[in-house]
This record gives sequence, structure tokens and C-alpha cells, in this order.
Amino acid sequence: MMVSRTVALVILARAVCLAQGGACAQLRSAVVATYDFKPSKLTEAQRKKKSEEMDRLWNLVEAHPAETTPCLMGEMEEPDADRWFLFDAGGVLAKLAPSPAADRLILLGCERVDLNDVVLEEWVRRLTSLALRDVDISAAADRWMRDPRASYVVPQHAFTVGRAEGAFFLYGSMDEELATPALLKVVSDPAHPQRELALSLLKGLATTTADDAFQSLDLSGFPAQVQRAARSMLAARPIFQRRDVPKSTRQELLAVFQSITVQRNFQPFLELTAKVPDGERDVVTVMGPEDLPLIRKVRRAMAASENPHLMKEYPYFTGIIWTLRNRQ
Repeated sequence: MMVSRTVALVILARAVCLAQGGACAQLRSAVVATYDFKPSKLTEAQRKKKSEEMDRLWNLVEAHPAETTPCLMGEMEEPDADRWFLFDAGGVLAKLAPSPAADRLILLGCERVDLNDVVLEEWVRRLTSLALRDVDISAAADRWMRDPRASYVVPQHAFTVGRAEGAFFLYGSMDEELATPALLKVVSDPAHPQRELALSLLKGLATTTADDAFQSLDLSGFPAQVQRAARSMLAARPIFQRRDVPKSTRQELLAVFQSITVQRNFQPFLELTAKVPDGERDVVTVMGPEDLPLIRKVRRAMAASENPHLMKEYPYFTGIIWTLRNRQ
């Protein structure tokens, strides 16, 4: 009988722990001794003391990553693992041992941690990073949709993220084929408090699957103005006109887009939009339907940016997608 990949990883991690002996035993003792608290319940003095304890634990891991990282993953796999430990360990794991197996455990921490204990900005950012690696974050995203305190401030942009913006970051950064069923599930649940928000996100995904799902929805349970807005959205999708003589070359656009998808570097894009404000016309001129996967990845990265200026570019990329799909 074949052993699943997840079980095999756990067995391997524990086997390495046994082989490494001392370092793993020291790690386990430190985890048990350190993670016996909820950050939201601590006083300032207690928080400082626990911060020092956590620093000592993670210094141990960072000093011996080859020996301790498999053991750390084994600790995270334990069914009774502390929820705050799971989340905290996920940040260390992402830095020391990035891998699909690590991504699964990082997601587990985001799904289980008490949101009262986390900095919501960090929680959302961790999830959007996973989403850009095609991880299905929908269960954690639904937690945001339901959380009563779904709001935080992005200081560098003097930008307050509310429920709608955070949902846009989370679902917008997901692969559209993963986001579609997740949003459809919310929209189809009459008891879900954010059905209208999910509907607005679903109609902007711009995939055949999402369009078909959107058109088949029974909207009778929504307010009349929501029904009208939904229908008009489908009827009036923007199509950009091609330019006779493009101002940007295909090579320039590819370089700019790849800097976004590979390096998360938006500076070349911002410089290009300053030079060519209606650059969407160049995109639909020099690029074709075969470029849609790249353009979708660029759009997802913009959703994950937490930058209000880049958020405004998202609808233009949706228009580009509709234009190129129409050409197909």
C-alpha cells in the first residue's frame, strides 16, 4: 500500500529528528516550555519576557537549520500543536526551508491561529504570498470574510484596509480556478454575511468558468440594486482599442511584467505607466491570447501588493483580459 506524500513527510521528519537526537530534543523542550500562552492575553511585561523566550528558540533553529528544520516540521505536524506556535513557526519555516511541504504547514498556521493573537497585516501578507504560489488559501480567506475586526492599516501607504480590501487581496491573489469555487460557495450560502462582497469579486475574475458560474447564479435573494449591478457588469465589459503604432514594444512589456511576477518589483511598471498612461492599448496591440497566463499572474500580484495605487490598475488588467479573450 502506498503512503501519502504528507504521511511520508511526517515519517521522514520524525526519522530525521530521531537521528539528530540532541538538537531535536532541545527544540521540543523549548517549544513546550515557550508556547504556553496567548499573545492577546499578555501584559506588556509578560509580552517582553515571552518575546525573549521565543527569540532564544528561533535563534537555536537558525543556528542549526539543517538539523532542526525537519524537527520543527515534525512538531508542527503534531495534532495538538499550539495554534500560536504553528503560526509563529510558519514565518521561520518560510525563511529557512521554502518548499511545498513548508507552504502546507504555513497555511495550517494561518488557518488555525486565533486572529486576536496575530498582526492582521502579517497574516494577510503571508496568505497572499502562498496564493501567488498557487496554494489554495480559501479556507483562511473565509475567516477574514467572517472576522468581526477585519481591518488594519498599511503605514507606508497611509491606507486603511477594510473587509472589502482585504478580501480583494486574498481572493484576487489566488489562482482564478481556485478562487472561483471558493467565492461561489460564499455567494450560494444564504446565511453567509458577505455574499454581496463575494459576488462582486466573482464577477471580476474574467475566466470562462467564473463567467459561466456567475451567469447561472440565482440572484433572487439579493437586493434589487445588487441584481441590476451584476447584470450590467456582464453586459458592459470594457474592450480596449489596439493602437496603430504602439508606444511600448512587446519586449519592454514582457520585461516589466516578468519583474512583477518573478521579483515582485513594481517600479518598472510604475515608470512605464508614468510615460504611457494608456499603456493598456499597447498591451492589447503587441500581446495576444497566448500571453493571458502571464497577464493573469501580473494581475494577481497587483491584488497582493496592498498598494492602493496598484489596486487601481487591477480593472485595467481585467479589461485587457476581456479584450484578449474576445479576440480568441
